[in-house]
Amino acid sequence: MNSITMSELDIRRFRALLDKERTKKRQHENISRLESEIQRAEVLPPDQIPADVVTMHSLVRVREKQSGQTRLFHLVYPEEADPDLMKISILDPIGLAVIGEKVGATVPWDSPQGRKWIVIEKMHYQPESEKNYFL
Repeated sequence: MNSITMSELDIRRFRALLDKERTKKRQHENISRLESEIQRAEVLPPDQIPADVVTMHSLVRVREKQSGQTRLFHLVYPEEADPDLMKISILDPIGLAVIGEKVGATVPWDSPQGRKWIVIEKMHYQPESEKNYFL
């Protein structure tokens, strides 16, 4: 499994999120998956995150390889999620698939219809590249 890149700030926030989810006694597979993603991440200061890496609050476009269908969304924390506003939770399978990955990467996505492959096509916004570390 290839490594991914995450910012120190995102890691701190993920750990707080995981602690919060554990107190709710929510031990579901996506929490374990986020823990696994953290373990395989190369962790960098926010000002050293490459501009093509998907981080929290990034606005990213992905394309499903099989159908060619594209999807544009902001990657957010669970309490901010609102699919009608294109805000997808980090604990959603597609959020877990793209976090820390680079534009151009093809990654597996465990969709409700089964495993699919998506290509991260474009980064429309990444907070770190705009020096916005407080979202």
